[in-house]
Amino acid sequence: MKKLLVLLLLILVYVYVSQQSKHETTALLPADLLPMRSCVKQLHWYLDDIDPQFSLSKDEARQVIQAAAAHWMELVPELHIEEALDGFPIRFVYDERQQKQLMAARWERNAEQMSDWLSRRSESLNEDIEDYNEQQAELAQQRQALEQQAAQLAPNDPKRNNLAEQAQSLNEQVAELNERYEQLLGRQQDIAKVGEDYQDLLEEAPAAGVMEVGQYQQGGVGGSKMTIFAYRDQPSLYLTLLHEFGHALNVPHLDNPDAVMAPQMSHQQLTQSQPELTADDIAAWREQCE
Repeated sequence: MKKLLVLLLLILVYVYVSQQSKHETTALLPADLLPMRSCVKQLHWYLDDIDPQFSLSKDEARQVIQAAAAHWMELVPELHIEEALDGFPIRFVYDERQQKQLMAARWERNAEQMSDWLSRRSESLNEDIEDYNEQQAELAQQRQALEQQAAQLAPNDPKRNNLAEQAQSLNEQVAELNERYEQLLGRQQDIAKVGEDYQDLLEEAPAAGVMEVGQYQQGGVGGSKMTIFAYRDQPSLYLTLLHEFGHALNVPHLDNPDAVMAPQMSHQQLTQSQPELTADDIAAWREQCE
């Protein structure tokens, strides 16, 4: 059985990875309107309104906010970030950005699940095809040996009865192998169909672009405030809060794409279960306080 189609499907997994890097529908965190840089060591915040469309309770939101604040304080002991009524408000404002984030997250989950399914099934099928080819070659050798033995016997030689029994057993094994071939063919067709669906899914990938998912505004009319517009899951919300707390601490955007304070969230950051501040993030804060 030819393995060309299976190998092509395995290539699709590579295509998915490359497509994933091209379709980083991650959010550009805005360059905030901050005054002249100065050292900030203390922040007070309080949790304000949460749009009910987020389906996020205040207790859930507060836990993530507190965790982000605690991470800054853990790595920078000089900081003091706490919830207080005299602090700036943190609001969750729902709009089309959240809908796009959820759609992107759903597409990514579907693509990853389909890619994993194709990879596992293609690998298993290739192994079974190799086993089938080995059995087919072995039965062909046995058939050839029987034919050679039969050619050397006289027509009325009693040994022909024994060869006939062996030939019947061999035919039964060939029949079973043919049934297995049909099963392998069916599995290959199933994988091909999913491969087509997977390719269609890749073509429907959300368009790459920048999206403002969080914003910290310092001073101005109404005072400082932090607004969360969108997040795909709690780790991405945690990452956004780490970033916006950084702006509240007067930390600017950094060139390092792996830094929390990078202008745009990377796909790698969004797939981490617990994003972390980098040495560059910490160094950027310390530069304000030297």
